[in-house]
Amino acid sequence: MEVVLGIDVGGTGMRGALASGSAIIARSVLDAALRRGAGGLEGVAPAAAELAASLTAGRDVEVRAVALGCAGAADLGDELRLHLPAALREVCGPATVVVASDMVTAFFGALAGSPGVALSVGTGAV
Repeated sequence: MEVVLGIDVGGTGMRGALASGSAIIARSVLDAALRRGAGGLEGVAPAAAELAASLTAGRDVEVRAVALGCAGAADLGDELRLHLPAALREVCGPATVVVASDMVTAFFGALAGSPGVALSVGTGAV
């Protein structure tokens, strides 16, 4: 079965969901100590690979795409640009990997592609 994997990265961990069409097949949460270092956010690649492995383990699935939303993704350095796609492809195979700011993923997730406004407030504000 062809699936997509969505991952939401936060400062203390990440959440993931595996979906086929509009049906959610599995969800998981991973507590992970992610930290900002000189090169950007550190620890995302191994944690995301662990989450992907837990969601796909024991399932007969082909991951076609991985979409990952991460706060401040535009300025988080080599961890997200280089190491994250490679780590996810080790687990998911030759999937398309897209990394975006959580501002983008929150907007599309809330509005499902329709015009509108999304307000995101919490630890940060968008």
